[in-house]
Amino acid sequence: MSNKFFLRIIHSLVIFISLLPLYCFTNTTLSSDYYDCVSDIDLIVHNSHPKAKRYQAFLDLLTHEGLVGITLLVSTPEDSIWIGSSGMADIAVGVEMKPCNLFRIQSTTKTYTATTILKLVEQKMIALDDRAKEYLPSDIIKNIANADLVSIRQLLNHTGGIPELHTNHYYLEQYNNPTKVWTPMDLLKEAYGQDAFFAPGLGWEYTDVDYILLGIIIEKITNKNYDKVINEEIIVPLNLYHTHLDISVSTPPGTVRQYYDLRGNGKIEDCSFLWEHVVPGAEGGIVSDIYDIYLFFNALLRSEFLRKNMLNEMQKFIECGLGWGTAKYGLGLFRENTSYGPWIGHGGYERGIYSRVMYFVEKDIFIIILCNSTDGHIGKIFSNSFNLLEEGTKPFYNLVFE
Repeated sequence: MSNKFFLRIIHSLVIFISLLPLYCFTNTTLSSDYYDCVSDIDLIVHNSHPKAKRYQAFLDLLTHEGLVGITLLVSTPEDSIWIGSSGMADIAVGVEMKPCNLFRIQSTTKTYTATTILKLVEQKMIALDDRAKEYLPSDIIKNIANADLVSIRQLLNHTGGIPELHTNHYYLEQYNNPTKVWTPMDLLKEAYGQDAFFAPGLGWEYTDVDYILLGIIIEKITNKNYDKVINEEIIVPLNLYHTHLDISVSTPPGTVRQYYDLRGNGKIEDCSFLWEHVVPGAEGGIVSDIYDIYLFFNALLRSEFLRKNMLNEMQKFIECGLGWGTAKYGLGLFRENTSYGPWIGHGGYERGIYSRVMYFVEKDIFIIILCNSTDGHIGKIFSNSFNLLEEGTKPFYNLVFE
């Protein structure tokens, strides 16, 4: 994915780090059995896969280069599924990463939210071209630029010009008041009074606020909490037993720790406390293991979880524009061209969190990556992941880390 989103985050983080007091942070020390996990992953034979050594070498090289922990899933028509991991789930406790460990997936949640909206469209509870203001409270319409003008479709595909919430104030508050609870409404207020990026329909700008608003709209039209609707529409029907979205539980047991260079001094720290008091929301609240993520995207993109006309709507891609390379965006899905053919899917990035789902349409191949640290490794992971599509079974002996 492109540099523009990362640059926007990095700009805020640079200012954020420069203003930080040298506080000491404490994270809860957990016992090793906290990370014990059993799932359908255990039924998948890893070592017998013809490319097992090749894939494992890819992961081990990344952790050797400094990545804390990573889990990988590769699904191909000829070799079926391989899942493996490398590195650490918890450095302090000395727990190694396991393929069944849980990760925060951040913005990959947006695909689940978009799918739920399309499910509600199928049920005729809402229409894609309805105005969002029909379902939003007056206070939000008054304080969020363009909220009175955008359609549901424009929120889904980021063409409404809605402002973003990534402010220095938010980062500093989250850092300096680590026990403060952040609800979706608290996050939304970070965008109050900010200027719109553009008039609806006249551009493209990726924002979390679009999807926080969609979560509120889901609650309005169903008269249920967002997490309950996601459970009813996606998690239960697809038997996603290891996918967690509960507004009362920010961190399900077994979630790996997150690591980030919080102070900008070249040393990573456990930054899990940043997320332990953020109420899971529609823009990035799901916690899952890698196999459940595969089951969801496989059902969405390879089968008939959505009706064909709804999946077609979801894949009406538009150019993301300057700074995003060849990327295009649909309704909760990215599409990007590569030398190995186009992929569709989504990704999530935050301090100490990285997720990426790529479905290579022409090759019918899935690559899913979950990491619990960032700090300069994201580009390495993303660019080198395409090597997994190359023919052959020999292990990797080097990757490009420039």
